[in-house]
Amino acid sequence: MTTEAFAAMARNHWKKWLPRKWKALMESGQAEAEVRAAAQMAQQEKLRLMKMGAQEHEADEIVRAEFLLLKPEPEADAPDAEDRAREKEYARAMRRSNKAKDLEPDDLSSGRHCPIIGAAYRQAPSHREKTSAADR
Repeated sequence: MTTEAFAAMARNHWKKWLPRKWKALMESGQAEAEVRAAAQMAQQEKLRLMKMGAQEHEADEIVRAEFLLLKPEPEADAPDAEDRAREKEYARAMRRSNKAKDLEPDDLSSGRHCPIIGAAYRQAPSHREKTSAADR
């Protein structure tokens, strides 16, 4: 990863998971300077680790944990609107999945119950219909 990629990762993580720290940095005008400093330290440590024999992906993982992806603040665990929307979509998908359990075996094997591609399957003839027509 580049220094710029490290900086973007730190910025995104700190905004979401360290809201008090991020707010204090923004109010003091030091947010970008701190992000750049953390990214530069991460890059320097990554190069040092690679000189010692670490693979790039191994060094990236180590420096991300040490300099960029800091432990979240306790109140950051509260779900935001985006998390709640994902949870609602997951719940809807699970309800649709539970409805699929009541379908006939032929429906399940054909995939016509699938909400993602279901429209295409609902319009296409079933495998049984294709076989029956070919056997005649």
